Amino acid sequence: MLSAKNTSLLAGMLQQAALVLIIRYSKTKNADGDDSSGPSYLNSVAVASAEVFKLCLALVLEIITTRKHAESQNAGSQRKGDGIVSHLGRTIRPMLICSDKESVKLTVPALMYLIQNNLLFVALANLSVGIFQVTNQGKLLTTALLSRIMLKKRLSCMQYLSVALLGSGVAFIHLSEHWAKAEGATRPEVEKDQNQILGLTAVLISCFTSSFSGVYFEFVLKKSPSQLSVHCRNFHLASWSLLLAFVHILSHDFEQVKEYGLFHGFDSWVVLVVINQG
Repeated sequence: MLSAKNTSLLAGMLQQAALVLIIRYSKTKNADGDDSSGPSYLNSVAVASAEVFKLCLALVLEIITTRKHAESQNAGSQRKGDGIVSHLGRTIRPMLICSDKESVKLTVPALMYLIQNNLLFVALANLSVGIFQVTNQGKLLTTALLSRIMLKKRLSCMQYLSVALLGSGVAFIHLSEHWAKAEGATRPEVEKDQNQILGLTAVLISCFTSSFSGVYFEFVLKKSPSQLSVHCRNFHLASWSLLLAFVHILSHDFEQVKEYGLFHGFDSWVVLVVINQG
């Protein structure tokens, strides 16, 4: 029987693998030019839609968690529980306050997550799934280093060795790619319209932004004097990310949105991307 920790790790691995495959397919399924309905869906709109899904999910989880906690307390004290309306009011009120000092601090990881999620689409449109998956493991290396610097976490000798082996493995994969190109070998999985340099740059920057945002978010939670739940903080984080995502759409993709519509190119695969990324 798997423990809760191992179950969470397994679920995270499956979710990440599915996300990569779905994004890759959704961005390349019409790359042959047969689709004359217009350009592919906008990465910025998909990212913004994922943030909306995160908001809804965080809100639902917070309501369920606080309701169960209240029911357990009332059962222990033999008191009558509050009504649904009053419970929803007490639960939602702190989630809508994003102007306090602790919530404003979340604009930093919100911006980092926004950059990371947009670069994920760029990387998968220009790299094969295998190369992306290997290179993306570099975020474990940057997360370990940033956790040591920002959170003062101690790493064992085995953890340092694991980090060193991981970095060596990522470097070896890219050196083998370079050697193959130098020898004139052709790789059938590399498509003509792919830019591997752009893809590698995107995934490397994504590794840093992912690590920094995760470590900084943990740092804010540990240093925060308020007793807000993780779901409430996730709601605040998604709120800032959604605001920044709309700014990105208006500043970068407004002309295409005006011509084709906000959700142009969305289909069942893109919906799966939004749900999986959220």
